[in-house]
Amino acid sequence: MRRKALWGAGMAFLLLVGCQGKKVAEVGKEVITQREFYEMLESMYGAEVLRGLILQKLVVQAAQQQGLVPSQGEVEVELQRLKQGFPSEDAYFRWLKQNGREETDLRRDLFISLALWKLQTKGLN
Repeated sequence: MRRKALWGAGMAFLLLVGCQGKKVAEVGKEVITQREFYEMLESMYGAEVLRGLILQKLVVQAAQQQGLVPSQGEVEVELQRLKQGFPSEDAYFRWLKQNGREETDLRRDLFISLALWKLQTKGLN
């Protein structure tokens, strides 16, 4: 749920620039514009989204500094492991679509998760 909120708020911010006056809803005779909608999202989740982005960047930078950057192969292994949890490839892609995600988003998330895991477990092996 939190991830969806963060993702939604991030997308809202990006879309704000191009869609400021477009109508998203009408209540009686009053219109709610995309600008109003996105400003509300940003006010509710903006700081949380920014903190999340900062933490992601810090994780990747720390992994780079310590030589713990996950390889594409490691990301691929985790992606395949995740896909095995679905009854079919179609089910996997439906899940992505239902969550408003693409496989590239998932790969990025897996990359960051692996980098964090490597940082947390460094020296434990």
